[in-house]
This record gives sequence, structure tokens and C-alpha cells, in this order.
Amino acid sequence: MARKTSVAQTKFEDVIGDLIFFKELVVPLSIELGRATVTIRDLLDFEAGSIVELKKSAGETLDVYAHNYLIMKAEVTVIEDSFGLRVTEITNPWKRI
Repeated sequence: MARKTSVAQTKFEDVIGDLIFFKELVVPLSIELGRATVTIRDLLDFEAGSIVELKKSAGETLDVYAHNYLIMKAEVTVIEDSFGLRVTEITNPWKRI
């Protein structure tokens, strides 16, 4: 005789409810302005005032990482006398959980 088994479906609200404890954990964010590849020779020649060209155009969105996971794209904005970020895209909402 075949036995029926039911697979319980997990609701999004239940998963979030289980994560409430973690909401207060501090996660370091890093914002990547751009990347460059240089030789060791060039690296050793750097001094104050040296310029490194980045492989990103002015006005492009910045990549925002949480623990080295790309979580969003953002653009630079000025808030009073400080820089800030305006989120333009959430890259993968499930990676945030």
C-alpha cells in the first residue's frame, strides 16, 4: 500500500520570522568605485599625486558588496557635506537573506 506524504510549503513570512534575531547583526559594506590592473613596477613607482585610471566611466553605478557578495548597484549623491549612496538596483534580493 502506497503511503502519501505531504511536503509542507515554507512561506516567505515564516523564513523572515526565523531571521528576526539576525536583523541586528552588523555587516560590513564595501563600495567599489572601479578596478585597475597594474604591474609591480608601476605599483612601486606610485607616489603622492599619482593617478590610477579605473575601468569604469564617470557616472556609472557603483557596486555595493556585503561580505564580498554583490547585493546592489548605487550612484553617488551628496548629503549636506557628506557623500552618500542612492540605491538604483537590487541585484539579487534572495542573496540578502
